[in-house]
Amino acid sequence: MDFGLVGVAGAARADDERARQNYLLHCMGCHTETGVGLPGRVPSLRGTFARLAQDPAGRSYVLRVPGVTQSTLEPERLAEVLNWTIRAFRDGAEPAQVPPFTAAEVAAARERPLLEVSATRERVLNEPKAATPEQDGRSDR
Repeated sequence: MDFGLVGVAGAARADDERARQNYLLHCMGCHTETGVGLPGRVPSLRGTFARLAQDPAGRSYVLRVPGVTQSTLEPERLAEVLNWTIRAFRDGAEPAQVPPFTAAEVAAARERPLLEVSATRERVLNEPKAATPEQDGRSDR
């Protein structure tokens, strides 16, 4: 038996459990325990989250929504929650196809919170592979 691999697998399960607990504490109030959101008020994470996280504009959107930029979780823990969310609420995209969120991405996004949340979400979802605001000269500030 390779105890090194068991330790890594155990650590991954512990990280997933911590991420799940942080999701329940910090995200479930709006996105619900199952990630379906509140119709007309809070978007569902199911059916869109992994797809958004694969696209640069979608990734920028996810990282800059109020729940992320205003979260009290430190960047490492928030990145952990975002990555767990991709796996837990995957919507056809394999988690391996989605680059993992990093603490550095989370920290940088907090410097640029999104002001036009609904309009940006609509644009990103309806314009696949859209350029990020930095790339196309638009600014959400």
